[in-house]
Amino acid sequence: MTTNNKKLSIFVLAGIVALSSVAAINLFNTQTIEAEQLEGTPTNRLNQPFSFNLPETTELTSAYSDISGGTPWANIAKDETKNFPILIKARGNESSTIKFHATYGNQMDDIVLPKGMTAKLVPDTISLEPDESKIINLVVSTDSTVEDSWVIMNIVGVYGDGVNDFKGTGIKLNVGAGDEKFANAYEDRS
Repeated sequence: MTTNNKKLSIFVLAGIVALSSVAAINLFNTQTIEAEQLEGTPTNRLNQPFSFNLPETTELTSAYSDISGGTPWANIAKDETKNFPILIKARGNESSTIKFHATYGNQMDDIVLPKGMTAKLVPDTISLEPDESKIINLVVSTDSTVEDSWVIMNIVGVYGDGVNDFKGTGIKLNVGAGDEKFANAYEDRS
């Protein structure tokens, strides 16, 4: 290789390194901007302003069939309405307002429930001061046309305007006769 070719190779290599550095800087800036856009309110991610909890009294948890696992579950018959209380506890040292909704499937889409079932949260909006707790109720109603099934009902609390300013939990519902295979998986736990 001649001296001119070596210089050209070094120049090309230096140019590639320089372009790569510029691309990396632009990529980093893009990611930083996107992260800033997604952050929303200061109470997002790990600093969410509330937590979902099971009520602390047997009287309030009696609507649930089993609360020993990670996700509580309950039975609901056809043509029945049941209330499932959920304790909302404030976290952090700021007050917050939370709007709740229940859905089945993707939590942030329009509310979609299986045919023959309705669900709402009462109240659907609460305000919490630091160290305060309040009960909301998931009110589920079924009619005679609801299919026997297991449904995972999502409860979502939105606390800000950012894309990540929400938190969710779920309750498994054995609707009607349910699905024996799925139900047996829970009954056999010990």
